[in-house]
Amino acid sequence: MKKLVLAALLLAVPAFGADLTPSPKRTVREFVLNNGPEDWWLNGGWTWSEGTLTHWPGSGQTVAELRTMPPLTAGRTYGIDLGHDGSTKGSVTVSLGKSSSVGYVWRGTFPLALTVSDPDALLTLTPTNDYNGSISRIRVVELGDELAGETALTRDSSQEGVAHLSNAVPVVAGHTYRVYFNVSEASDADPRSRRGTVAIGGQRSAAFSNVGNYSFDLAAIDDSPLTIDLEGTWFDGVVTRVSVREIVTDPVPSEPAPRKQ
Repeated sequence: MKKLVLAALLLAVPAFGADLTPSPKRTVREFVLNNGPEDWWLNGGWTWSEGTLTHWPGSGQTVAELRTMPPLTAGRTYGIDLGHDGSTKGSVTVSLGKSSSVGYVWRGTFPLALTVSDPDALLTLTPTNDYNGSISRIRVVELGDELAGETALTRDSSQEGVAHLSNAVPVVAGHTYRVYFNVSEASDADPRSRRGTVAIGGQRSAAFSNVGNYSFDLAAIDDSPLTIDLEGTWFDGVVTRVSVREIVTDPVPSEPAPRKQ
């Protein structure tokens, strides 16, 4: 009999009472400005076009580095999102000061997280000499502490209905949360059988399917707990490495009241 292996989220967190007071508007604090080549120190081999940085192979290992960023907080973790395209050889490393990623050699959209030690660190891209790829859709946000833990739950995949997991993390309406997890396949899994969505704070993500890493940023409208809905009766796969972190946001300044005529 096939078994369904899931990441069950079991933090013991008190329930939260309903609050009908409208939450104040907030906006995610962004740490990257990428509007033009003037936002970067582009050393030999790097070019900028419409938000995309491209490195030409054989042009050395000189870096592309942001000219300025808002001050970082030492000891905090920063989420870095980027698109990596066109690469057929070489690799590129992403750094914030002394904290660096692995060398990326594959293509796709990647979320990564780096814990910084230097508040004056700048986002830096370091290529190998033969690297021929492009970096785009760059974004850096500050992440709060981990809010979710995980353990394994085995469930019989022949059960009727949608497999439903829930975890009461301390959600604050108006704040934004990054939910990350991995979907991998069982040895005999049907590739069509890993469909689902994730929700937190009353906001639901786009659907996910197939094997891979997933990252969704969801702005809470209430204090509803984290849920993962695995659609259908035959989900056969493994959901692991579930992570929930609040993204640092700032209040949106209120508009001044109109002056009376």
